[in-house]
Amino acid sequence: LSSIPIVRSSLLHTVASVALLGASAFAQGCPVSIPTLFAANNGGSSGGSVYFDVTVASTVTLTGIDVNTTIAVGTPLSLDVYTRTGSYVGFQVSSAGWTLSASGNGLGTAAGGNIPSHVDFAVPFVLTPGTYGFAIDALNFNHRYTNGTGTNQNFTDGVLTLALGHAQNVSWSGSGFTPRVANIALYYLSANALIAN
Repeated sequence: LSSIPIVRSSLLHTVASVALLGASAFAQGCPVSIPTLFAANNGGSSGGSVYFDVTVASTVTLTGIDVNTTIAVGTPLSLDVYTRTGSYVGFQVSSAGWTLSASGNGLGTAAGGNIPSHVDFAVPFVLTPGTYGFAIDALNFNHRYTNGTGTNQNFTDGVLTLALGHAQNVSWSGSGFTPRVANIALYYLSANALIAN
């Protein structure tokens, strides 16, 4: 009988710990997204890339991306996300100076043309305030995108600002096509959720 209070105390401690973990997860919330267009009128070859700039107003943790593709519905998607400090402009012909920031290999499936196909990043990554060039390398699918008109190339939600963009049929090769609006949505958590976890 003397061990009952110890068991009860241990159970209460466990319940309290789980409640605190739940509160922490709830406080972080679910990722929010900033989408561009999902109304493609152009597209590239399988294995190509799209490029754009992201300006970050306050620290965020990027967790995933939606893409637009016309490969067979249900196909597992593989992509790499490269970033560089400053703009992508002028740096599309070489991978030098770019950092592989995230991969999403088999962590999403194709949903069909003009329908967001979500890919989680295997490891989320943090961006602090500043401007970054992005390159989304479609390893096994074709990017669908929209021709830029000057009025459809910028998107913001006050935290992230996207300026689009450029496309290539073969990553880091050739002059490519511009302006092109990548049909994407970036998913993020406010602040450095990696440290918060």
